[in-house]
Parts: sequence; C-alpha cells; structure tokens
Amino acid sequence: VVRANLDGSGAELFQSTTTGSGTYAGIAVDAVNRYVYWSNEGQSAIFRKAIGAALGAAPETVANTASPPVSVAVDPADGNVYW
Repeated sequence: VVRANLDGSGAELFQSTTTGSGTYAGIAVDAVNRYVYWSNEGQSAIFRKAIGAALGAAPETVANTASPPVSVAVDPADGNVYW
C-alpha cells in the first residue's frame, strides 16, 4: 500500500506486502477516525492501520473472514466495517 499527495507527488510506502502473505484486494479510508483498512485475500482477513503510522508499525487485525474478502467499506458514523 502506497500513500501520496492528491497530485501523485510524494509517494511513500505505507504498508509492505512482505508483512504476511496474500494479496491486498480492497482498501478504504476512514477519514473521521484516521485509519486505512484493507482486505487480504490470502490471509482471509481485514486489517487496519492508523493513517499517521510509521512503515514498521504492525497493522491490527480487524476480522478473520470465513472466505477471502475482495473489497472493504467503512461507515465511521455507525462504527461498522463491511466486506
């Protein structure tokens, strides 16, 4: 996962794909609580990491899913994550 300015400049690595296995399939931003969420098909899980976190910071496992999650959506107003 890479983050950059809206014009594409200043791109930097946010989360390395070498952390765990699998493919990052979906991504969502919770701008209210300042988290980035993503789904990982290979690990059948949803993860999140604080927007301001350093590269070395470990992501938090939000949910282990029964089947590989393809996408993820966040509803910060109701405090829910969907996949």
